[in-house]
Amino acid sequence: MLISKEFKPEKNLIIAAHPDDETIGCSSILKDSVIFLFTNPDQRRMKIFDDMCDRYNIPNVKFDLEALKLDTYGSHHLLNLLENAYIHLSKVFDIKNVFGHYSQDLHQDHQVLAKVTDIFCRRRNKNFSGYYQYFTDNSFPTENIILNESPIKVELLQRYNSGLNSKHYDYIIKFSEMLKEKYQTQYIPDAFVCKYRIGL
Repeated sequence: MLISKEFKPEKNLIIAAHPDDETIGCSSILKDSVIFLFTNPDQRRMKIFDDMCDRYNIPNVKFDLEALKLDTYGSHHLLNLLENAYIHLSKVFDIKNVFGHYSQDLHQDHQVLAKVTDIFCRRRNKNFSGYYQYFTDNSFPTENIILNESPIKVELLQRYNSGLNSKHYDYIIKFSEMLKEKYQTQYIPDAFVCKYRIGL
């Protein structure tokens, strides 16, 4: 007699420091993802984040840590939060790919979380098909880039616009337009760098 495994929907896991990072870096995969959001910088951006998750039915876990101070919590504490949340998440969803911050991003919270995510993924590399880093800053490499077209990126960015530093917002749009033109894509793309894929 065959016993079928319990069906669990496949999802990506996006690990983000702040509300807006998930849109700037991963808008193309939002509808197929779960988000772990580490900080709560302000109520306006949090409301936009919550509304977006409700609109697209995106499961999320919010840790509500203080923004710009992730380095004060210690890597061990952040890793424990990530591990415990993943254990509960994996009972409900089959996580195929992990998307974390680019390790050489200029933002201090992003750098800290990238290191923690890297440790987490290396410990669990047999659980995931791939681990990718996404970009929210101008520390963009010129090789090993994977582009995903994102029809909803500009729309979602406009919602966050008033909460972003104007120079940062302008940069995001200009950089995205540059990628669109350079790679001849139809829509504004997201850019990822592959850290590893199982089997490669």
